[in-house]
Amino acid sequence: MSRLSTLAPVAVLASLVTFIGVPPNAVATDGPAIYSSDMRSVLPLDTGDIVVGTTSGLVLLNRALEVQQTLSTADGMPGNKVYALEKGPDNTVWVGTDRGIVQAAVYPTLTILQRRRMGPVRALLNTQQGLFIGVFGEGIYQLKDDVIKKYPMSGSSHPAASSITSIRHWQGTLYAGTAGAGLFVLTGNVFRPANVSFSHNMIFALQVLDDSLFVGTIEGLFQLVDGEARLLHSADTRAFAVAGNALWIGTFGSGLLRLKNRTLRQFAPHAKVGYVNSLCLQSERAIVATGNGLRRVGDDSGKSDAANQSGIPSSDISATALVGNRLWVGTFDQGLGYLDNYPAAPRWVSVVSDKLDRRINALTATKTETGEVVWVGTDRGLTRIERQGDRMWFRHMNRDTGLPSNMIHAVARVSNDSVLVGTGRNAAVVNSALDIRIIGEKNNMPGRAVWAVAEDDQHCYLLGTTAGLFRKCPAHNLAQRYTVSTGHLADDWVTAIFTTGNTIFVGTYSHGVSQLIRTGDSDGGASVNGHAVYGSIQLGGGYINPGGLFLHGNQLLAATMGGLKLRALPSDVAGDAPGAKWQIVRNAAPGRDVTTITQASHHLIIGSRSGLGRF
Repeated sequence: MSRLSTLAPVAVLASLVTFIGVPPNAVATDGPAIYSSDMRSVLPLDTGDIVVGTTSGLVLLNRALEVQQTLSTADGMPGNKVYALEKGPDNTVWVGTDRGIVQAAVYPTLTILQRRRMGPVRALLNTQQGLFIGVFGEGIYQLKDDVIKKYPMSGSSHPAASSITSIRHWQGTLYAGTAGAGLFVLTGNVFRPANVSFSHNMIFALQVLDDSLFVGTIEGLFQLVDGEARLLHSADTRAFAVAGNALWIGTFGSGLLRLKNRTLRQFAPHAKVGYVNSLCLQSERAIVATGNGLRRVGDDSGKSDAANQSGIPSSDISATALVGNRLWVGTFDQGLGYLDNYPAAPRWVSVVSDKLDRRINALTATKTETGEVVWVGTDRGLTRIERQGDRMWFRHMNRDTGLPSNMIHAVARVSNDSVLVGTGRNAAVVNSALDIRIIGEKNNMPGRAVWAVAEDDQHCYLLGTTAGLFRKCPAHNLAQRYTVSTGHLADDWVTAIFTTGNTIFVGTYSHGVSQLIRTGDSDGGASVNGHAVYGSIQLGGGYINPGGLFLHGNQLLAATMGGLKLRALPSDVAGDAPGAKWQIVRNAAPGRDVTTITQASHHLIIGSRSGLGRF
């Protein structure tokens, strides 16, 4: 959901994970670049390093849980969503993705050795008989000596019998868990239902300890004893890890449990570790993978800390601005910060002030002779940050200091070292001395919420409101209004503006993009008091998020709730290319709800409600 449709975003505590998502024909840049926090699988290595599978690719972390390397579709992975990990021979790992498997060498560099495309791989088990692969919706395959063999699933008419979630070797044979059809066992060359039943046959994980098979299901934790399933705990059980004689249990909503010496107790509560997707052990500490990052749990106190404090504290990105090698990032729920030394070896630094709200709506930044200046819009007003070295100075503005509203929707740099600010009620121009000039009722704008702002090539201010597009020029007191009724827009709720030369691209909430092309200056036609005349072309594109338009060469990019969209335009940009259609840019960001587009030197930085990406 975009900020237009979100009233109270859910807070998350996310850790750093690198994401490099580059669609076909795009240029990939070197070095860890972008971040997501949805972690699905973890695997400890003999060196003490950890491999993490995320919905945005594979990540190698060192002992301190710092990012070392990444793999994604940009590097040849068949898919970015990594659900399963398994150790392979000679410092290699097997990686199960939503579109097949990969064998990757870990050292000296993380490198793909081989890959095979297939359905979503949810389970992997490496044995002397080969690699067993559980494919969701297809069943179980065996890979040995480069030969793939498929095992039939027989004895059950349940549609989920082929939806494999887990595979484990126990008592000389293979067992497989399914997403709704219960437990299966390999009999001869066929997987058949095991002679054991559960109230609900949704199985997520299997683990062996002390010659017992433990089964994690949606209804709880079970232990198979004498052919019967004994319920040990009613928590929704999703993951296991074994250390010595202890079984660690990750649940979905009840925290982390531990079974040791036949005693089961809660080791870390839900509030500390959240909903567990996977877990592993590192030096007697549990590394827990959740949808909101990693948590590291240690000693018998059950205390936990957020792993990798160098990471962005939220994947819910609202705004970005790049100044040199510093990427400023605003989030919807965890405030403001920046990635220093971007993109070579970025490290997150949080910016905390009582003048900043945790919900950042908009920001813009520019370099100065001594540092940089950042303007930040929140629900509580506008904050100007001057940064010189490690020192920062904050100046805050709101209704009490002259702004028309505390709610700031949009901020853009304009001429004369000023910023144009869209608020919950009209707009304002703020100069470097922090003098405020309101654009409002005197300029033909009676109390409109301004969601988008820009300045065109004639130094006229463009203001996107819920009642159309307003253009306020220095030579005219009244702003010209362009709406559905004037024939210029397909929707009067304007959410994004991008201008180049005589062309204005106007993004709207529900009816895509309108392209306005200036045809001349006249008192006739659609002009008023000497305002320019604009023709209009409707390009479509769906729901455009605030600030979500960018022109890259002759390609128009739109940040939408349905992903990053691209549309080719004529080389001169004036008009529409015959037969042109909007296309979804795959793998540009870890989430579909794209919020920001920012220009870097050789790529674009794409923000979403699930992290940052690169195009």
